[in-house]
Amino acid sequence: MIFRHIQNGETKDITSLIIRATWSGDIREVARKLELSIAVSPSDEKLPKVFIDIADMIVMYDDQERELFQGYVFKKQKSYNGNELSVTAYDGLIYLVKSKLSKTFRKVTPEAITRSVCDQLGVPVGKLAATGIPVSFVHMGKTGYEAIITAYTEAHKKNGKQYMPRMNSGKLDVIEKGNIVGKVKLSSDRNLINATYGEDIESMVNQVIITDDKGNRVGILTRDAWVKNYGLLQEVYQKESDKDGSKQNNNSSLTIGDY
Repeated sequence: MIFRHIQNGETKDITSLIIRATWSGDIREVARKLELSIAVSPSDEKLPKVFIDIADMIVMYDDQERELFQGYVFKKQKSYNGNELSVTAYDGLIYLVKSKLSKTFRKVTPEAITRSVCDQLGVPVGKLAATGIPVSFVHMGKTGYEAIITAYTEAHKKNGKQYMPRMNSGKLDVIEKGNIVGKVKLSSDRNLINATYGEDIESMVNQVIITDDKGNRVGILTRDAWVKNYGLLQEVYQKESDKDGSKQNNNSSLTIGDY
């Protein structure tokens, strides 16, 4: 296996630093995940130095340089007195799983809905299974992934075909469902038993869309620097109504930090 780290457009081969790697993904997790243990040592001058930051890209290839995984670092952790850096990266589906939106779709094909959702959430689109079947549904405060699955499920009810979203070379494909490799384990685990420190963005929200009770957007809160550095991770906040039907201004003190 070959592993490369991409940061600010610069690519470095880190294969020689990999102690172990586990590549996994199944239908329950949606986004595929790559977990790496990387050798680090500030005191060993012979060991290449590598600094891996949150939201950097990790790409894994087979020995023929065919890409197997492309993802973004969402978590890193290192023991204070250890020589291993643990890194967790997810493929681009993570942005569809962690970002929400509210929208009403009326007589739109699943492939068009997928393009619209991906455009809104900043996920590149590859090849989408064509259905040609217009579908309609209300999507309120749910994830982008759920919108895509709902659209293709509605098409499935009419044509009997099953579909699966997956990332391919950094772009979202939707394919007719077949036999997909679910889990490949590349090496065994090893335990660490000392204090650790780490960073992660697995619970981050950097943009909040505020809607009324009909799903119409009435406001937006964004941490622009976070979106630029880490990619869009969006939540939807719906304003509530008073008992007399008037709108409460519940977002007057809402901040990104509330999520």
